Amino acid sequence: MLMVMHGIFLMGLMTQWSFSKMLELRWLLCPTLTHA
Repeated sequence: MLMVMHGIFLMGLMTQWSFSKMLELRWLLCPTLTHA
């Protein structure tokens, strides 16, 4: 049971991390797209 909770917790962290990374990339790409 503990391993399942740990896996869900890790999955949540990974999705949150990848989501924030996607937002970061979008903010980095948006200025270049608008200035182009």
